[in-house]
Amino acid sequence: MNLERQNLPEYRDRLLGFLGAIAIGGTVGHFLEWERDRNIGQLELCIGFLLACFVCVMLSPNRYLVAFYSLSAIVVFGIVGAIVQRTVAGLPLILPCALFAYLLIRWKGKAIL
Repeated sequence: MNLERQNLPEYRDRLLGFLGAIAIGGTVGHFLEWERDRNIGQLELCIGFLLACFVCVMLSPNRYLVAFYSLSAIVVFGIVGAIVQRTVAGLPLILPCALFAYLLIRWKGKAIL
């Protein structure tokens, strides 16, 4: 795999955005588990994933790009999950993320794209 030096920051931002999306998904999933079972371990995992997302955003020099990639990944994963499982249960998470991603493009479009 031949990576050029000028492409490394772009790959870093994409990787941090993907990790941020996984952290947000983990946060939501463990929060829903905690809400159902009231198990303190699930709440601790929820807080841990939330802190991991915060660290991913803070480590990136282009935070808007990482936020956009995270929101976009959540929307794509949510749509694919809705198609595969044939349910709209993820709609309360997909719609706000899609709206925030759109607003982020409208607000900081040149910095992101």
